[in-house]
Amino acid sequence: QRSRFENDELKTRFAQSNAQAAAQINQFRKEIDNLREKLQQLQQLTRRLEQDNDDLERKQRAAEYSENELRRNLEDVEEHAVLVEEEMEEQRTMHEELVQRLKEELRDLKNEVTVRTNDEIVERLNRELSELKSELDTLRSQPHRASTRLSSGNE
Repeated sequence: QRSRFENDELKTRFAQSNAQAAAQINQFRKEIDNLREKLQQLQQLTRRLEQDNDDLERKQRAAEYSENELRRNLEDVEEHAVLVEEEMEEQRTMHEELVQRLKEELRDLKNEVTVRTNDEIVERLNRELSELKSELDTLRSQPHRASTRLSSGNE
């Protein structure tokens, strides 16, 4: 009887151990399933983060390229602005020189006009004086006409 009792007791312990082992195995399986699910979620998250990282790296490269292009364009514009400024300064200098030259030419032309006008006036007066002398000589050479003319001019 004792052995039966021990046997029953061993069977009961064995059954309890089996039940505990089965429960523990089920718990481990649940943990494993949970861990697999978490692992899968983490792998998906890792893939998304890697894709996001790739996108950000692409955007960064594009931004750096755009920045370099903008810098080159800015340098070109600045260089062009310097050239335009130099050209404008050169044009301003040339304009000032032209204005000065034209002022001098105008002054010279005014002087020339004044001289020519004076020369023409002198020449015209000399012609008129010569004509008057000629007329006076003619009148002196014909005394009768001169007196007639003089007397008709007095009336």
